[in-house]
Amino acid sequence: MLIPIFERRVAERRLGCPNMFHRDGKPLGRFDKHWRATTQKAGLEGKLFYDLRRTAITNMVRSGTPVPVVMQTSGHRTDAVFRRYGIFDTEDFGRAQERLQEYLSTEERRGVRPIRPERPRKTAS
Repeated sequence: MLIPIFERRVAERRLGCPNMFHRDGKPLGRFDKHWRATTQKAGLEGKLFYDLRRTAITNMVRSGTPVPVVMQTSGHRTDAVFRRYGIFDTEDFGRAQERLQEYLSTEERRGVRPIRPERPRKTAS
């Protein structure tokens, strides 16, 4: 999705202009103003650019992508910083319980023995 945009920008680059995104070789201006106008036009007023990263991280984790892959994709170097993105809702906890129950019901329990063997119980005569 982004590759064609960058290919177009490279094709339209201007020698001597350090900016990939520009208007006739001049910087676009303040990003925050452009972001606000863009989100307003899209009906997403109040959304932060930062929200895109949080959403991507949340979606990757919920899709089952391994955390180290998500961290590398998002540029996080430490678990502590990555965990700050943890967005959980009640559905996440419900899904975790369902997965646990499924695992426990299908796991083969070979070789698992009680700590103390059961003693035969005396029956009343």
